[in-house]
Amino acid sequence: MRAAAAAWSRARIYDDKLGDPDKARLAAWAESIERWKLDAPDLLEGVIRYYEGQTEGRTIGIGDLLHHARESRRQRAERETAAEVHAAVTAALPVSSAGLPLRAAGDPVWAAYEVNGAIDRPCPRCKAEPNCACVTERDTPQKIPCLSRISGPTRPAPSPTPTPTPVRPSTWRTGHENTASRADAHTQEHAHA
Repeated sequence: MRAAAAAWSRARIYDDKLGDPDKARLAAWAESIERWKLDAPDLLEGVIRYYEGQTEGRTIGIGDLLHHARESRRQRAERETAAEVHAAVTAALPVSSAGLPLRAAGDPVWAAYEVNGAIDRPCPRCKAEPNCACVTERDTPQKIPCLSRISGPTRPAPSPTPTPTPVRPSTWRTGHENTASRADAHTQEHAHA
């Protein structure tokens, strides 16, 4: 009940239309909050997020509060998981690595790339594409993603321009380049025979 009252009080700061809550409404809010096991910091963050968004003059309802509070809790959990993964990888490295594990080359640990949806967006540091492993300065895959990729926004930013299709270098051969010249040479050989 205290968490619901704290959320209501915070919402009143943003919205003069709320007024004092009646006991039945506050009890209903508390029941919904308990169902999702939300705590006061997530609820207060939910109120802030709601009123910082496009409310179009609407007063916050319990559904709005639950949505934003749960999103806040999910993002906090992802940040904590990212920190735990980083700590686990760092602890698993030999002492001689001197803290260089973040960009250590090797087979990617895909679970680390899933943290905070990092795999779904490009890396701002090494410029790795979505669904690809981050790379070292020597262009070899990294075990875990760059920190800026893990801690970046949770949704990929829209690309301003479409990704160009790679052009095959002229030095690559498909095996068909000399087919015509071989056929001509074969015809000329048999014509003189």
